[in-house]
Amino acid sequence: MDLEKLIVGNAAGTARSLFEVDKLCNSAVTRITVGSVTTEARDGNAGTTYHFDPATLNSINSIGLKNIGIDKYRRGPLAAMVRAAHDAEGRKLHVSVAGFKVHEFSEMAEICFDAGVDGVELNLGCPNIHDDGVSKEIFSYNPELCEEIFDTMKIFAGQGKEIGAKISPVPNEVLRPLAQAINRSTVITEVVPINTLPGQRMMLPDGKDALTYLPPGVSKEFKHEGGLAGAALREHGLRVVKGLRELLHQNTRIIGVGGIFTGAHAGEYLDSGADGFMCATSFIEYGVGIFTDILRELPQLADA
Repeated sequence: MDLEKLIVGNAAGTARSLFEVDKLCNSAVTRITVGSVTTEARDGNAGTTYHFDPATLNSINSIGLKNIGIDKYRRGPLAAMVRAAHDAEGRKLHVSVAGFKVHEFSEMAEICFDAGVDGVELNLGCPNIHDDGVSKEIFSYNPELCEEIFDTMKIFAGQGKEIGAKISPVPNEVLRPLAQAINRSTVITEVVPINTLPGQRMMLPDGKDALTYLPPGVSKEFKHEGGLAGAALREHGLRVVKGLRELLHQNTRIIGVGGIFTGAHAGEYLDSGADGFMCATSFIEYGVGIFTDILRELPQLADA
């Protein structure tokens, strides 16, 4: 196990500010992912949008892509984020972009690369966006639409750009055509499986919903579903990683995400074909030290 080549990072959705980037610069990560970022600023959903259950190590969220928008990132903290990551030796800065329309992904990617970022992650799996109370389509489940997005990214062909696709825990019948679309692409260099499991509810001991939020513009009763993450996501993540390793070109990297709290969990992803791992729930709950703890355990597992 060559730890020097291992990609280790925070998953998208866990760092949005320069302050958070600075914290990650002082951790064991090799990659920092900012965002997701959208074309326009978003206030996100209002209310309780995140909950963690320490007994099960599961989390659920419906944050709604809260961010300041790509133009403010460009005019504001993005360049400073790049400098901070590059000043911290051995670290790269990637930005996750979440478009609402096909053309928005490449437009935001161009802004990010012009600012000096090392890579762009296309968020094709965010399930927590609503329009008048109706959930936005999740791109990952539509391989044809994903291929349209990949086609717009061909403006970066031949430039050696790092471009990843973050996907949902799609069923196997969707995974195959999605992987084929990625293989046909000339610019997707890695896949990041997986995003949260959509349309889930988590209940508190008193029987109430763990999430109590309203999307922007909604002021009526609302079904409090969100994306399930944490330990419950691990079996889905491992399934998708194994499937992708069989389906993708061998030079396409896979960065596993989902339910990684220990070195053993990370090792499962690596054994399944991943080239690295990212943490979301465990990082949110236990801070930057979680990366050091996981990496300390990995060599011990390899020697066992």
